[in-house]
Amino acid sequence: MYCKYCGKKLDDGVSFCTGCGKPIQKQPEKKEQEKPEKIKKTNHPQKKRTPKKSVRVIGAVAVLALSVAAVWGGYKIYTEKNGTDKLEDSMSADAKRIEALAEEEARAKDEWAAKVMAEEEAKEKEESKENTAAEEDTWTDPETGLTKIKGGHTGRKAGYVNENGEEVIPPIYDMVSEPGDNGLIRAEYYVGETGSGIYDDYQTGVESTTIFFNENGEKVYDYVREFGITPYKESNVTVVREGPDYFLVDKEGNRICEESYDYIESCDEYGNFVVKQDTKQGIINEKGKVILELSDVKISYIYQGEYDNGAYIVTGDEVSQIITVTGENPVTWQEGQITNVSLNCQRYQINLSDGTTEIRDFDGNIIISGEYQTFFLQHNGFIYKRVERDGLYNITAILDHNGNEMVSGENSFLHLRYPFDKEKIGAGLIYATDDDKEGLLTLDGKISLPCVYDDIQYLPDKQLIVYEKEKRTGVMNLETDVLWEADGAEFETITNNESETDLLTIEREGKYGLVNISDGEMILDCVYEDILKGNEDASKLVLKKEGKYELWNRKNGSYTEIPCDEDYIIKNDMGEFFEIAVDKNGDGSPWDDESGIIDQNGNCILEPVYDAITYDEQNEIFYVEIYENDQVGILDKNGQLLVPLAVYKRIVWDTNLIFIIPEEGKRRCVDYKGNELYITDGELDSYLGGGYLTGYEGDQCFLATSDGENIVKLDYKWIDVNIEDGIIRVMDWDNMCGYINVNGEEIINCTKPFLGEYKYGTIVVGNDEGKKGLMNLQQEVLIDYQYEILDNSGDSNCLTVREDGSWKIIGINNRVIVENMYGIEELKEISFSNARGGNISTSPKEGESEEWDYCGNKLK
Repeated sequence: MYCKYCGKKLDDGVSFCTGCGKPIQKQPEKKEQEKPEKIKKTNHPQKKRTPKKSVRVIGAVAVLALSVAAVWGGYKIYTEKNGTDKLEDSMSADAKRIEALAEEEARAKDEWAAKVMAEEEAKEKEESKENTAAEEDTWTDPETGLTKIKGGHTGRKAGYVNENGEEVIPPIYDMVSEPGDNGLIRAEYYVGETGSGIYDDYQTGVESTTIFFNENGEKVYDYVREFGITPYKESNVTVVREGPDYFLVDKEGNRICEESYDYIESCDEYGNFVVKQDTKQGIINEKGKVILELSDVKISYIYQGEYDNGAYIVTGDEVSQIITVTGENPVTWQEGQITNVSLNCQRYQINLSDGTTEIRDFDGNIIISGEYQTFFLQHNGFIYKRVERDGLYNITAILDHNGNEMVSGENSFLHLRYPFDKEKIGAGLIYATDDDKEGLLTLDGKISLPCVYDDIQYLPDKQLIVYEKEKRTGVMNLETDVLWEADGAEFETITNNESETDLLTIEREGKYGLVNISDGEMILDCVYEDILKGNEDASKLVLKKEGKYELWNRKNGSYTEIPCDEDYIIKNDMGEFFEIAVDKNGDGSPWDDESGIIDQNGNCILEPVYDAITYDEQNEIFYVEIYENDQVGILDKNGQLLVPLAVYKRIVWDTNLIFIIPEEGKRRCVDYKGNELYITDGELDSYLGGGYLTGYEGDQCFLATSDGENIVKLDYKWIDVNIEDGIIRVMDWDNMCGYINVNGEEIINCTKPFLGEYKYGTIVVGNDEGKKGLMNLQQEVLIDYQYEILDNSGDSNCLTVREDGSWKIIGINNRVIVENMYGIEELKEISFSNARGGNISTSPKEGESEEWDYCGNKLK
């Protein structure tokens, strides 16, 4: 038996869940279960998996067996007729010819049978793919009897019906999982958004809405955060909220550990989670193991270039230490703010209160020191010597991890292109001088290529260095031996379907060709005006020759013509479509020209009149932009206009609808045919996210799901346009503030004169005298009412406050980091960064900006 609220496995007969504490109702036998009212009656037939099995291969094997038997039978007849089985001793010349003919015939039949079998296997695989694709629409779970179906506006959205053909989970999701051992199903769909940004340009973004259902189609958790994708791997664990409590679950919805927290941040680059309890913070990994115990600290992560080799800087009151992503503590508490770490070289950088920056080893020995920001430690061990000029820090020399100078800029500043730390070659970096000439260094000094190259790339999968110099492209090994060099410039690497770099495009006299990286062999001569990567795994490339385009299959060397108007230039392969342009400037380059879309058959879908085009494959729509008038619009995959070109404050689209907020006029929704949707008789206000809308009917506000199935009328004066972790701020008719969930249930009663936005697990709260304090979702007071202004939106570690007319930076524990910065009217802006030990930048209305670290050291 499993808890329907949190998915925890329970012993039979228990009355309360040991995971979330909610009462457990006795579940009747499956055949006697009543269907919940929310299940829709549909005409979906019951579908079963019925994979086809071909017999053609068996027939080919039988033919082969008969052929061999016939040859062997002829041989036996011959030997019996001549009274011997020892053919080599007694066979006549005629008999030898007969045997040779029989063997040749047998070989021919063997080859024929093998060819037939290969052809049949190829057909079998193709049919199997088709059957598998068809069965994905009709797969039935033997345990629950639920059948996966496809539908929605694209016909590819997924859901489930029960054994009676009734919809349990509607087919509106981009992904639905198979029911897990606990009976839970994970469903996801993607939300796209555009809106007028702070610089008056349009910003786009995509987020995922994730929901867990039980086999009856009931939602299990109050809120599920989307599963993160780190630079190193996809996370198999995410954060959920049940009531005011947060905990971790896996992709089947199982709790990872029994502990709950006041708040959990999303997974970081290393797959770990920062957790909060009261004013304390700690770190746990995706298995729930404690990496850092809860304490009054500030936490920032340090990039180390590898998933299993990351680090955190943990800052207390004017002290800091290093914790690795696996929980090791190589550097314990030090006075000052640690800002950078190199784990492999066992070095760290620290700012001291006397204005000094030091680079130390893990034993505390000083490697080098200078004024604040004079030296900068790279994660792979290199040290940069810097000077400030025009508000920027410029590199004048590159040192090794022991402080020895390796390269000096002399009369030129040095510019970092790409630092790396890879197997075999070790720590290294590609850098350049003011004239854009590039060089390459390794920390051990074994490779030191001077800045004489137009371009350099290191290919870790091949352990090779590719370079361009004086319009010649070459490849060298890690001993810097040149393996080959040939005429050609502007090289670009291309990977195969195993993500291995194996080809280079090079340019000769304005024409492009392909070269094998390993030996320099020309794969395609330099006769093409352009070569574009054809798909994600680069198994196909788009070639342009004499104004015509073709698709080259690099696996079999075949060419397929791409029908394309002679005035069009292909800019980008979008899979199902090609982005094209018309060369209005006559320079042969499409990048400054307006874009359009053609399909694989050359049919024009969108005329080339747009400055930017983005294709949402999940919802099969084009989002288009025209920069001059700040106009945007949405069209379907056939080029039909769904949202006319205009200036909008915001457009959001999910699996059900497109929500439109114009500059002026009524907010509205349309479906994916462009038809107006009326969710209620009232007026829409905002798309909250997660498939929820808000609006007003007269003086009463409401919450509605974007499919229009559920509408909750709320007895509040005002409802916020923002949602965070599934909770929404509201105000009652007495102007008192509270928070509700998406079902309209109160999480925090409307008893506060002021409540701010819910950020990083905290809420700013105000009293009748206008003083501000801080509390969490559990309504525990973290900071008493004492500040004129309190802002929790800038950083998870710090707060901006104003007290007695003076601005300050404080921690969540109310301890001062920076005090008496500016007067009431003097501050213009404050920004935070929690990378590299934390950075606080302030800009006054007059004068230069200033910088502090988390220990309160003034860096600038």
